[in-house]
Amino acid sequence: MASIQAELDSFSAFDTRHYDDAGNHLLTVIDISGIHITAICPCKCPQQSPFRAQLLQIGLYPATQKSPRTAFTFQLLESFRLMNLECKVTTMSFYKYLRRVTDPILPHATPDRYKELLRISRQWRYLQNKLVFGFAHDSRPGVNLSKDWIEDRGGAWKYSRSFVMDGNFSAEHMKLKNDDDFDLTGGSGYFTALPRYQAHLQITDDKQPKSTCHEHKAVNQVHATQKHLAATGIGAIACARHRCFLPDTVVDFQKGERQVNMDYALCRALRKLEGMPRAAVIYDIACQFNVHFSARVSRSDYLKFSDTIQIIWGIGLFHIHGHQDVCLSRYSPDLIPGIGKVDGEVLETLWSQLNEILLEYKRRYTCYLITYLH
Repeated sequence: MASIQAELDSFSAFDTRHYDDAGNHLLTVIDISGIHITAICPCKCPQQSPFRAQLLQIGLYPATQKSPRTAFTFQLLESFRLMNLECKVTTMSFYKYLRRVTDPILPHATPDRYKELLRISRQWRYLQNKLVFGFAHDSRPGVNLSKDWIEDRGGAWKYSRSFVMDGNFSAEHMKLKNDDDFDLTGGSGYFTALPRYQAHLQITDDKQPKSTCHEHKAVNQVHATQKHLAATGIGAIACARHRCFLPDTVVDFQKGERQVNMDYALCRALRKLEGMPRAAVIYDIACQFNVHFSARVSRSDYLKFSDTIQIIWGIGLFHIHGHQDVCLSRYSPDLIPGIGKVDGEVLETLWSQLNEILLEYKRRYTCYLITYLH
């Protein structure tokens, strides 16, 4: 374990030096109690860890790697994550609070580490997700199923998965200049990997068939576009029973809620079901979406999943009453054998929670939003 001697609050928060009179590092430490300039004496033993690692060992997250001058306490980063989640506190408001706590008279004169907090809070959220990531309910061959599950001939329904698809147009975000940010997750979180998704969009036909059912907003507004937006919204897949977003299935919209977007999201969900017998897919416009789904999949190298999976289509119990009467008997979740009692509307409840905190991210880079939704 590293040995670091720190003299907290020995210096003013206005000190701009890099070293004190004794030659020790002067580190700006940002804690829930305020912004502090602290003298740090790192351990210099031959076998000791690098300075940045020593900081991590005592609960300080360095803002840079080579020669850290600023660090955030673990307590502060976790407090901000929870306040942002539950109280919808923005990064700017939180940092203004820290400056006011540090100096109630001249808060603007304290060190400005707002940009560092933006970046490090993203990294912290990503690392916390990596630590707790897991699916106790994920019944897949080789994951949470016994080796002889396939011999259960009379219980195929027990190994079915049920998904819900939907789009959210409150998750739009603006076009920004110099968008040189990058994605920390690389597709390992809820958002799909951007390079592969963009390649799929470039080669896929954008034609949308005319609706043969009632006039649905999701069908008729597929070509709606906003030039000032980088994305008009997002689409996602969630578990119909557990209300969990599926990894690698959240995609952004360039126009409306097009089949080209939702095809990709659904295939990313189905490809994880290798060896499973069937999956129920519930979508507001399933009666239109499923008509040529197999043909669209066969035409693209980016839309692949196991051909042994039987897909059973459904429409959520709220939206189905806006369809023709024939859709009720064909697509009602109440009439799909083996999926249990589900309403097929779980994404509507997930969107309502997410929308409360999306306002801060409308003017962020796409990769910032991806990390947040991770």
